[in-house]
Amino acid sequence: MKDLKSGEFRPVPLRRVHLSKGPHTKKTRPLGIPVVRDRVGQKVLRRLLEPLFEPLFQEASFGFRPKRNCHQAIQWVLSLHDDGYGFVLDADIEGFFDHIP
Repeated sequence: MKDLKSGEFRPVPLRRVHLSKGPHTKKTRPLGIPVVRDRVGQKVLRRLLEPLFEPLFQEASFGFRPKRNCHQAIQWVLSLHDDGYGFVLDADIEGFFDHIP
């Protein structure tokens, strides 16, 4: 807590683990595991920042938000379909940048 308040906090590098994407593929996805001290620091910062930023998010945003989940996102899309919308745009910004030279 002292390091966070003084601005001296420096996170420890993550422990990198590669998880299999399934039994029928050799592909893996990387997972970064922080030490407990860093997880506590992340939680403290989230509690400070969340009340400031949460009101700014779009109503249709469901990812990693308090009291929101994937089931609600699906329900939102289904309600839009019922209202006559016929297209869904899924934009993966990170994946997009994988294909730019």
